[in-house]
Amino acid sequence: MLGDAITNLLPMKSNTVDAVITDPPHGEGDFHMRWISQAYRVLSENGSLVVMTNKQNLLKIASVMDSLNLKLVNTIAWVFEPENVTVERINPAHNLILWVSKGTPQCNTRDVTTDVWQIKPTHKFDHPEEKPEELLEKLIELVTHPSQVVLDPFIGSGTTMVVAKKLGDVS
Repeated sequence: MLGDAITNLLPMKSNTVDAVITDPPHGEGDFHMRWISQAYRVLSENGSLVVMTNKQNLLKIASVMDSLNLKLVNTIAWVFEPENVTVERINPAHNLILWVSKGTPQCNTRDVTTDVWQIKPTHKFDHPEEKPEELLEKLIELVTHPSQVVLDPFIGSGTTMVVAKKLGDVS
C-alpha cells in the first residue's frame, strides 16, 4: 500500500502485527507520536517495534516510546564506513537501532552476541537511506519467527519487505 504511513496505519486492525521494523524520516515530536501510537496499536500483545534512527531523531523517538510505556529490550549500534567524509564536521559512522516491545518480546539471540553490528552499507537503489539486506535479515530473524507479520510503514526502497518475504515472514 503506497501513500502516507500514518493514514495507511489507521484502518489496520489492532494487535495484528508481530513486528514493526522501520527507519522513519526526520520529524518533530508530534509526527513521531502519531506514527508510533499507530504502530503500537497494530502490534500484537508481545510484538516488537524496531526503529533505526540517527542522533537527530533519537531523543524524540525515545521520548514517545517512553510515554507509551513501551519496554526497552535493547539498543543496537549499526557501525559502517562513513560516506562523503568531510573535515568540517564529525562524520557519522553509525546508526542506533531501538528495540522496544509491548510485552514480553519474542527473540532469537542464537546468532547475536553483541549489540554492535558492523555491516557494510549497500546501494541497490537510488535511495538516500537504503539499508543493507544483511542488516534487515539480522533484525527480522532477531525479533520474529517464520510466518509472522512484519510491517514497515516507511517502506522506502522496500528492503524490509523483500527480506521478510525471503525469510518466510508475511509482509
